[in-house]
Amino acid sequence: MANEFTTPFDAYRAKLEFALRMLCFGHEFRQQACEFEMLRIKRDLAAMRSTREAALGAPEGRALLAAASFAKLNGSVQGEHHVG
Repeated sequence: MANEFTTPFDAYRAKLEFALRMLCFGHEFRQQACEFEMLRIKRDLAAMRSTREAALGAPEGRALLAAASFAKLNGSVQGEHHVG
């Protein structure tokens, strides 16, 4: 019976170890992708805040803000449709 083929347990362990390593690599990749996305979002938010501050500092920006606030209070923002 020495010719009979049997798979040693080391082969199963190696396959399981390989599968677990691939899962770990996938998890680490997703974590890094999320971290990069969060950095991009923080960068874009900072750019939007600085743009808003610059716009509000200009006289035209203050007038635009006043008009937008007035329109919002009256419910007449462009694109909104009220059913009444």
